[in-house]
Formats: sequence, structure tokens, C-alpha cells
Amino acid sequence: MIGYNFDCKEVVISELLKLNDFSGCEKIKEFIRLYQVVEDEKKKNLLKLNLYKLSGQLDVRHIREFDCDSCEDVTEVYNKAYKWLNDYNIEKQRNKTVKYELVKDDVYYRGDTMTSPLTPLKRYFVLQGFDEKTIRKNFDDFVLDNISNINISENASNFICNTHSIGNFFPVPQGFNTGRSNFGKWDSWDLVMKQIYLWFQDNPNISVETNNTALTKLLSNSKNVGDAVNHCVQWLKNFSDWKDFVNGNHLNSYVDSKGKPISFFKNHSLENPLPNTLEEMEEFFKNANNCILKRGIEIDKKLNSDSEIINDTKISYKDDLIQKVKNLRIKNIDSIIMTLTKWIPILYAVVLFVLYYITKDKENSIFAYGMKPVNIFSKTIFINIILFSLGVALMISYKRALENKNWKYKKLLKFIMYIGSFGLTFSLLTITLYDANVIVPLINRLPNIFGYSMAVLIFNILTGLFYLVTLISVVCFIVSIIFSLILEESRETLFRVLYRVLELILIAFILNFAVLFFDNWKLFIVIGIAIIIFFILPALFSSGEDGLLKLIDSKGNIIAVFKKHD
Repeated sequence: MIGYNFDCKEVVISELLKLNDFSGCEKIKEFIRLYQVVEDEKKKNLLKLNLYKLSGQLDVRHIREFDCDSCEDVTEVYNKAYKWLNDYNIEKQRNKTVKYELVKDDVYYRGDTMTSPLTPLKRYFVLQGFDEKTIRKNFDDFVLDNISNINISENASNFICNTHSIGNFFPVPQGFNTGRSNFGKWDSWDLVMKQIYLWFQDNPNISVETNNTALTKLLSNSKNVGDAVNHCVQWLKNFSDWKDFVNGNHLNSYVDSKGKPISFFKNHSLENPLPNTLEEMEEFFKNANNCILKRGIEIDKKLNSDSEIINDTKISYKDDLIQKVKNLRIKNIDSIIMTLTKWIPILYAVVLFVLYYITKDKENSIFAYGMKPVNIFSKTIFINIILFSLGVALMISYKRALENKNWKYKKLLKFIMYIGSFGLTFSLLTITLYDANVIVPLINRLPNIFGYSMAVLIFNILTGLFYLVTLISVVCFIVSIIFSLILEESRETLFRVLYRVLELILIAFILNFAVLFFDNWKLFIVIGIAIIIFFILPALFSSGEDGLLKLIDSKGNIIAVFKKHD
């Protein structure tokens, strides 16, 4: 499977970059050259779109036939994410090698790109002042000739990428794809939503003969309008009403708070299908991007939540890379935090030891008064690192564990976790600064600024607040740990960080031992020699009972002794 924000054109681009034979479309060579030298990512995205469109002219069949919205991976997403398609079979389209469809009996659904990028982009460049006839005549040549002059906004660039992600793909019935296009002018999904909404409004009882005026208008460009409308009606009858249609097809991002279809720009309609100003164009791109990405995330969540339970063992769908990518992202953050908490104390310790042996006999050095590295390597820094690490781990694990739960107090638990982890860390950091005589000089200046009585009052209030915050933090911290143990999804992360706590404690012991060793190295040599003489050497040279295998009961008693054989 593919991630919700993955640009499926990348599949074609990677194939084209490896290709040597461009028979059928030699022009691709020039686009690839430009794609490799152009540094502006926004222009690269436009070139990527041109390459994808031109790839359909190549003689190489598996590249020529590749279509983002009907490739195998995307068709698998339809099959899994749309409940009404779960019992359909994935099959190759007739006489195609890499295009797929969903089939059941004599009914089939094929992928469609909900909002197509080409027509809006052509209008975008016309509104920028480029010649409309040149753009219409050959858009590819226009891009080649004007790549250095054209301007592409961030919204437009994102739109080019997002239009070929799973949030902008949809399984549609026979005749729907070409029927609603109107030469690309109506290839905008908010317009489709409005017509389907009108159809549901016209047909509150869809079990009887239906009023198909809204669909007939939408599909008026079909080769056979009647058949296209009939197929569409049979599709819409899978849903009890408009709300069921929206939920069943992950279209919540395309409706407002009242459940009505939104518009990509003001007054957008079949009669006014394209923006008339650059401001409307930017509004179109921005709203389309928002709908596509939110819908992609909705589909992503559906795929992640629909795992099968077999013999009480959770098994995710085969090759579900959406889940893998999501988990990988969490694990990477967690691993970075774990790595930092491991190596920062070690590197700090190494630096202190180096400084100790370089500067310990020099005046005014940090070790000049007999201080050892272990004294400067304060235990509070360990605790701060531990709590910060635990706090981040809890954040990651809570986000994952609570994401799909409908707990009434979910937000409150997250808030408690923040206070518990970072509040306690802040308190310990404050104590460390106090011990380091950073805060004390500031406190001593209070009487000079506010007067003695007011200074005492401020000091008492600050002290009281500090203890109150610390107490609340401790309580919240305990609650966070308890709920992390309760939540199965967060236990693994919690135990990993607790394991790191033990590692840090071990580092502290090693540091103390190292100080003792360097200051009393002769004594340790004697102890080492004694250990070798009394424990190691006898074990090495003893014949022992290596050839015997002992059978011992639960109380430690020897039941039988067997001789081992090679």
C-alpha cells in the first residue's frame, strides 16, 4: 500500500529515470534533462506532471499503461477502505498489464482522479498573462519554452503533488469518469458533490423510481448518458442517504459543519467551473489541497483500524505500508530521543574526565579545589534527562494509544501527561539552577527592587507556587505512568524508556567506579590480581565436570547425572 501523502507519479518518474529507450515520445528526454537540472522544487513538480502525462505515449507498455488512480496498490486501497467494495475482486482491466478494476458479477468500478490538475493549471497560467492559444495548442511545449519564466505558488505546487495521492482517487461506476469531465472543466470534485447532494435531496426514498435530473446534468457528456446515469444510480443505492454516502466514501472533508458540499472558490458551479482571477485560483488550490489531504488521512485511519483479529492475535493487512510508514515515523522519533539520552551523558562524562586530567592542577579551573568529575556530573542532570526522555516517550505513546479511542477524558489525560513529564523536569531544572547559584543572586536583589516586606511576600509566593507545581507534577507523573501501563499500545514505548533509565543509572555507577579507579589504581590492580588468582585461573585449568549433565528439581536437588556425548 501507499502513504496518504505519497505522490503516485513518483512510480513513473523513477522508471523514466532508469529508461534508455524513449521510443514513442523522444520529447521526454528534454523534460528529464530539465527535471534533473532545475533546482526549484515547485517547478520540478510541474515537470513531473508533464513527464507523467507524456509517459502515456511511450512504446514501453508497463510505463505507457500505468495510471495512478487504477494501479494495483491504489485499487487495493479501494478494496480495503470502502466497505461497499470489500467483497469485490481485484482484476486486471481487459487487455491491460498494470491497470486494475474491482469486479463482482457483471458490475465493475474503476479508479478516477477526483480533481484533475491539468485544466486548472492551464487556467492558472492564462491568468498569469501567458497566451491562451499557445497553452491550449500544446501544454508540454509551453512548459518547455517558459519554465524559466513561469511562477508557481506554494499552493499550486502542492496541488500538483496532492492530486495524485490516495485522497484524490475514487472508485467510480461505468461511464462516470468521462461523463462528468466536460473536457476537464467539470473535473473538480466539489462540483460532483453538489450534484450528488441534489440527487439525494430529490430522492429521499431511493427504493422507488428516482428523479435523476441532477445526475443527467452532471453526466451530460457521456457517450451514452442513459447508461451512465443508470450505473450511477445503482452505485448511489448502496447508501441509505446523503450522510451515509459521505461517510461510506470518506468525504467528510468535502462538506461543511451542516453536512452540505463546500466550494473550492466562491460561486464555483457547473456554469462557472474555473476561477476567473488569480485570487480565486489560489483559493481553489488551497481548498482542494485541504480536502484531499484530510480525506487521505481519513482513508489512512480506516486502513489502520481495519486489522483482522485471528485467535486473539492482531494481524495487519498484508503489505499494509501505510501502517508501516506510520509506525516507522513514531519509532524514529522515539529512537532519536532514546539515542540522545544514551550518548549525551556518556559524552559529557568523557569531556569531564579529559578536563579533569588536563586542568586539575591549574589554578581557577573547575577542578582546582579537589572536585572530582563525579561531583560536577550532578545526579540531577541524570534525572532531568530521564524525565525528559520519559515525557517524550509518553507523548509519542499516548498519541498512538489514544488516537482511535473515544474516551471522554482523552484530552485531559494528554494534558496530565504534559504536566507530569515536563512539569517535573522543569522543577528539577529549577533546583539545579538554584544549587548552581544562578537563581540565588536574583532572589537577593528582590529587596533592593521591591523593598524588604514586598520581597519576602514575593519570595514566599514563588516558593509556595514552586512546591504546588511540583506536587501537581508528581501526581500527574504517577497518573501518566499508570495509564501508560493500562494502555496496551503505549506499554512497549514505556518499557523501552524504563530500560533506558536503568542504562543511565548504570552509567552513573560506572562513572563513580572510574573515579575511584583513577584515584586508587594501585589498589584496583591488587584486587584484580587477587580475583584472577582465586577465581579465574582455577576455573580455566580445572577439569571439573564439563562432561556431565545434571538434572535438578525445583528445589535445587540433583536428581540424576548424565554423561554428555558429542
